[in-house]
Amino acid sequence: MDNFLSILLHLTGTNFLAILLMGFFYFYIKKRTPLPPLYTIGKIIPVLLVRELLFFGIGILNEFVIAEDKLPVYPLDRIVYIGTELIIIFILLRWYSQYTGKKSIYTPFIIINLILVVMVGGDSVFHVIYNITFLGKIYPTLFFIVNYIILSAFLYSVSEYNTPNPSHIMGTRTTFVQATMFLNVAAILLLGAFGQSYNTPFMRLIYLPAYYLLYIYLIYSYIHFYERAEKQRIQYLQNDLNSVFDFMQNLGSAIAEKLELHQILNFITASAVKSTNAQAGSILLIDEFDSMLKVEAVDGVFPPPYQVPDRVKVKISRLQDYFKSQPIKLGENIFGEVAQSGKPIFIKNTTKDPRMKQNTQNDTLFVSSFIAIPLLVSKRIIGVISVIKRERDRVFTENDYDHLRTFADFASLTIDFILTYMELIEKREMERELGIAAEIQQKLLPRKLPAMKAGTLAAFSIPAKGVSGDYYDVLQFKNNRFGMVICDVAGKGVPAALIMVMIRSILHLITSAEKNAANVVTWINRGITGKIDIDRFATLSFLTYDENTGEVIYSNAAHHPLLIFRHKTATIEAIDTEGLPIGVERTAKYGQKRFKLSKGDLIVLYTDGIIEAMNPAGQQYTYERFTNLVSNNANLPPDDLIVKIKADLGAFVGNAPQHDDQTLMLMKVN
Repeated sequence: MDNFLSILLHLTGTNFLAILLMGFFYFYIKKRTPLPPLYTIGKIIPVLLVRELLFFGIGILNEFVIAEDKLPVYPLDRIVYIGTELIIIFILLRWYSQYTGKKSIYTPFIIINLILVVMVGGDSVFHVIYNITFLGKIYPTLFFIVNYIILSAFLYSVSEYNTPNPSHIMGTRTTFVQATMFLNVAAILLLGAFGQSYNTPFMRLIYLPAYYLLYIYLIYSYIHFYERAEKQRIQYLQNDLNSVFDFMQNLGSAIAEKLELHQILNFITASAVKSTNAQAGSILLIDEFDSMLKVEAVDGVFPPPYQVPDRVKVKISRLQDYFKSQPIKLGENIFGEVAQSGKPIFIKNTTKDPRMKQNTQNDTLFVSSFIAIPLLVSKRIIGVISVIKRERDRVFTENDYDHLRTFADFASLTIDFILTYMELIEKREMERELGIAAEIQQKLLPRKLPAMKAGTLAAFSIPAKGVSGDYYDVLQFKNNRFGMVICDVAGKGVPAALIMVMIRSILHLITSAEKNAANVVTWINRGITGKIDIDRFATLSFLTYDENTGEVIYSNAAHHPLLIFRHKTATIEAIDTEGLPIGVERTAKYGQKRFKLSKGDLIVLYTDGIIEAMNPAGQQYTYERFTNLVSNNANLPPDDLIVKIKADLGAFVGNAPQHDDQTLMLMKVN
């Protein structure tokens, strides 16, 4: 009975306190760091709880059921400890694979442990038949040493060259591996040399809690690395916004000074180099007449990322002249591949990519890291923008790559805008300004709305005078999540179109499935405020929709409230949040609301050109007429409902001129 009370004391001792502390930290950190690898680490907690309960059961079994001289050659507590430890190591390998994406790591783990199990099984047979055991004391050593060598080898193979965002593994592996090996060696000595059991007070009250502290350290370290990553991300976004706005300001100066195209391209290239901390950059444009890529701008020393004649390698000047003068066929070398496929290429470490072999074997041609992004306008490839690093052991990060992709999207629109605008200047046909601006603007709107798994989207936008101040977009995220935005910029013409370019660029730069609606609107406002005149403000609504849960997160910046037709009650709800228009006050706060949609529900986003449309008598269409029309026809598919609304608007307005832009977005849950 004394032993039983001792076991019960151990069950409620420091080992369980350590597990409870681990669980507390896990659920606390889980609320602050929604990261899949953290969820994997959290699976260790129930394994440890099961281990402790099994130890308790084994203690009772040994106390009341099995006589001491009848204990098996391999004590049950050791088998439980090794079995649960193998599960924990498997969880840690899965944690590793979530960072690296490598699934092949499980094969050596499974094979080696099967061999060890067979060895232990064979040893048990020898013990039963011949009363001889070879592995009785050393088999825990085999399991621990072999498996932790496997785990350590994989953890130490992680580097910034082969794994995205490896800071958590690289920052914790030394402490974790060394401490784990030390504690397991101590356990091996105690269990083997001194015959200790896992149910002794020392093991239960000191050793195991100390061992569990390692997992507390591993879980708690997520706070440090997550907050550091968040700080870097915020700084990265701020730098991105600053670089975009610097570009916009200089672009305005370039247009005002009537700079030539090559000067504008040189500026774009220099901005790309600066914003990615590159050593050199280049822009190549497609000549549509002969389907060739031609180098139009170079910043810094940019060695060609392809084979060049030996005579060219002698001098840097010859190398640059060769690069600038030689056109590239589509599909030829790495630039031609990007221009033909429309897919970006990111080579973090060129020493591991055969396409860059010539750039790693010669000092003159040396490139350590390479990024090339296609310049796309409405799915039409107009060229390639590229940056390189030339310092050994210096490579581009994933943030650099993401930034250049966003920058390339913006640069594409800018180049297309400049080409179109220069055409207008050259022909001196200023009357075409509105038409050209409208064409640019149309390229900002989605040409085709994405298909939804559990819903249907429809939209239309009709400008009042060629160039609209309205903007709408739909962003598709991972895991069946979508973002929807509608915006009304004050004013018309090219200035309004440029502000729309800025809003669209910021939106696509900062928006992701993890950000809530209020944060997105706040970042857009911070980016715009101070960069535009106060009379160029914009009203904006933004929401995210999760098809898996039906949840909507909505934030509004002084735009018309969101309308929801509830199928179940056949009523319309108006949902609004507090917030100033975009561009008025940098420190403005924006609220958000969460709600869920059900089958048949319909979301309506619109601009004031709909409800304020006027007939020849000067009467407005009105909010009441619009909502009644939506309610009476909400059973229609969104496309048919839009046809119905257009027809009713046309019948009401008659031959009266359209005085404001009209934009409408619908989303219906199937």
